[in-house]
Amino acid sequence: YGVGGGGGFLRCCFVSTGVLTLGLLICICFVEWCQPTTTPAPPFTRQDCLREATSQYKKEICCKFYKLQCPAGGGPYDCDASYANWRAEWSTNKKEWCCKNHGRGCAPSRPEPPKYDCNADFADWQASWSASKKYFCCRSVGKGCRA
Repeated sequence: YGVGGGGGFLRCCFVSTGVLTLGLLICICFVEWCQPTTTPAPPFTRQDCLREATSQYKKEICCKFYKLQCPAGGGPYDCDASYANWRAEWSTNKKEWCCKNHGRGCAPSRPEPPKYDCNADFADWQASWSASKKYFCCRSVGKGCRA
């Protein structure tokens, strides 16, 4: 290597180091990205979910993993159940899911001034209220939502 200019040995070392470094990087990337991901086992078996769920948590797990115990509207929560008092009765997870998927249980970021008097003409709300009043009163106070 020393014949003909003297830079061949250093050039060879740099090339070899570069090749080895590249090979090492490829190995690291393969190990990091090509490993199979593992999903933890659900805390309930399918057999457990075939029996009546006694807690909301169990219903959510059974619906998510086995598509059992799901509310009628699909998903882990029944967004119609106890909607009249959703602010007090619903869990944070239920509020977030129902808001995102059904537009129900959404807390305004800041208090909105009332646009309508939701007590006025409530006895005949289906016929007398406009669509926008029904929407507002349903969302803000849980009145006029469905027949």
